[in-house]
This record gives sequence, C-alpha cells and structure tokens, in this order.
Amino acid sequence: MGFTNPLKNTWGSDTLNDLYDRRGAVTYTSASVGQGEISSNSWTTQTFPLASNGQLPGIHGVTSSSANNRGLINGDTIGPLGKLRVCSWQVKLVQTTSCRLFCVVSATQFTDGDTPTADYMGFRYSTNASDTNWQCVSNGNGAAGVTDSGVPVTTAEVLLSIVYDNVNGYIQYYINRNLVATRTTALPRTTLTTYCWRTYLTTLAAATKEVDVAFYNERYTTV
Repeated sequence: MGFTNPLKNTWGSDTLNDLYDRRGAVTYTSASVGQGEISSNSWTTQTFPLASNGQLPGIHGVTSSSANNRGLINGDTIGPLGKLRVCSWQVKLVQTTSCRLFCVVSATQFTDGDTPTADYMGFRYSTNASDTNWQCVSNGNGAAGVTDSGVPVTTAEVLLSIVYDNVNGYIQYYINRNLVATRTTALPRTTLTTYCWRTYLTTLAAATKEVDVAFYNERYTTV
C-alpha cells in the first residue's frame, strides 16, 4: 500500500472496519488537555493557544533556563505497533539554537541524548549532533539508524509524518506531505507492547526553549 499524503483518508482497499483512529488534541472551551490522548509535563510553563494556522489549539511548552532541562508531551500507550501505522505531528520550534527535539513513537520514555537506546521511530533535530536538517531516525533493540531528510529545520510550522509498514519492512518519512526518506533497517521491534507517541524538547544552553505542538494524529490497522 502506498501513501502520497499521510493525512488524507485514503487507504486503498482497506475498509474502515479495519482501521483505528487516534488523535491528540486540546479542548477549545477549557484550554486544557483533552480526549485522553495527549498529556504534558516537565515544562516550566505550558499554555494552550491557537496554533499559528488559527484553527487548531495546541500546547505551547517552555523549558526552564537550566541547561539540559527537558520537557515532554506524550500520549497514552498504544500497545504493539501492529501491521500498519501512520503517525503525524504538527510542530513549531520557536528557537532553533542550542536545543534537541524528538518527535517519535517509542517503547519507553528514553533517556536524553542524540542516539537513545530505546526502540523508536520518528524525527530528530539536535544542534549537539550538528543537525541543520530534520533527521529521520529509528532504533531496534539498540541498533540506531539516522537518515538526513535534506529539509532544513526552521521556526515555521511543519507537518512531520511516518508510515510504518511491518508487512513490507520499512518506515517512510514525510515532511509537509513530501516523502523524504525510507528506512528498512534499525526498525523498532514488533514484540514490544508499550509504544507511545512522545515529543521531547531539551534546552542545551542556559536559556529557555519553546515548542508548539498543534496536534498528533495516528491511524493504524492490525489486520
């Protein structure tokens, strides 16, 4: 099954009975975390403004000004990866200097660093690793893989998406709906059952760093 637009509701011959849909969101009325799919912690401050597109409310997380402080936005455990999963984050970095950002689906809350040992897949930007572009990352049982997307990291809002296909053995990486990389090695293990989506931002200097997470969306099939 091929995808040219990870957020478009086009699933080839699959039927809706085969699909599950999960979203992370923030409620308009109470300006709080909602729908049981998104939570946030470890920030010095967090607010729930409208995203820059003016439509979707999101979480605005601010780290402390202590070097290596890390904030986390994450969702509920999604269980095993299954056969097919499409995951998307809409994020916006306020600063691109002296920071590390991960947008991943991972089996555990991994320790900080540029190449964590947990099983995961997603995107990384780390000035500590001299990244200037989004890096397409994955890890399977301690074997890490990194592929440069060729897409520069800026302070503009960006849509990051991955298509995980366990049947054919690959992860496709999309940025703003454009395919930028395909990984067939260092894939996360399917035997683990505690996967969860996570967004980490770490300040690598004595200065606050900020990120907006407008939404997380995933669609998956287990049959």
